[in-house]
Amino acid sequence: MKKTIHYFLVALLVTAMLGLGACSKKTEKLPYTITCDETELMDGCERAYLTDLVLGVVDSADIVDGILCFKGEVDTAFFAMVTFDNNPWLGWYVYVEPGEMQLHDVMVFAEGTEINNDLELWMEELMEIYSEEGTIEYTTDVYWNENTNGIVRGFMVTTLMDVLPFAKLDTMISQLPPEVMNNRYIAKFLKEFEQRRSAQPGNKFADLPLTTLDGEAVKLSDYVGKGDVVLVDFWASWCGPCRRAIASMQALLPQHKNLKVLGVAVSDEAPDTRDAMEAMNITWPVICDTTNNAITTYGISGIPFLMLIDRDGTILATNISEEELETLLVEKGI
Repeated sequence: MKKTIHYFLVALLVTAMLGLGACSKKTEKLPYTITCDETELMDGCERAYLTDLVLGVVDSADIVDGILCFKGEVDTAFFAMVTFDNNPWLGWYVYVEPGEMQLHDVMVFAEGTEINNDLELWMEELMEIYSEEGTIEYTTDVYWNENTNGIVRGFMVTTLMDVLPFAKLDTMISQLPPEVMNNRYIAKFLKEFEQRRSAQPGNKFADLPLTTLDGEAVKLSDYVGKGDVVLVDFWASWCGPCRRAIASMQALLPQHKNLKVLGVAVSDEAPDTRDAMEAMNITWPVICDTTNNAITTYGISGIPFLMLIDRDGTILATNISEEELETLLVEKGI
């Protein structure tokens, strides 16, 4: 059971796309050790790797008599992961800084230094309330106020990128210290976050260069902002949730005859899109985003991505579920 939980925690962090590189100023090099004696977990593994999430693999070590030990010196702390040669599901995250760090069963992070301990504690808090609707924001507020360390706060922001509301994240980001905001990973996140700003309700839609299924150049503005309320569905033929969302929209349309739908196929091939349209009996127009313009412009991190655009081109809602869409259509009288 413990091993299952450990693997689940690691998988959660990977899908959360964590990224925190060096945030402390360069100082003299000081020693660190990272040890693990979880013999059962490492069974069958012969070698482990310490991977800086900015620079890649920076060290490797043999597992001798069931013991793993990395030794080195660091002048700029960095965020890394320990992985193993014969077990792709086993791994720990480590904020590598001076001191002694240990890797233990069911823990996602190393322990032994203040920052690693705080990161692990936050992950435990998150896991406790992960399936409890309505509690993530409250728990985040409590832990945010209790932990003013910039590294921990940066980790929290990055972890919850796809969980918390945009306005909430905006406030949290404004409270990050400059050295964290300038970190290469955090800076990348902030760029993506700013892209999402253009997709927030109340803004005019950002135009996109797209193509028809026949390869002819078109723009998003050829279809929206021309007097109709348009639901833009960013989807792909290979995406199961996209297909389920399309089925829901098809059931919804007869009740909302003033609503138009436009499909934008992303990361897909035109023949596959055609086949999917035929299989699902899609009757609305579908155009293609072959260069991922929508992803970079609107900061789309997953599909389906539904955007409701008003008659004048103002965004009414973005990244909403089919249930939220139906409620909004009723409220707006569309």
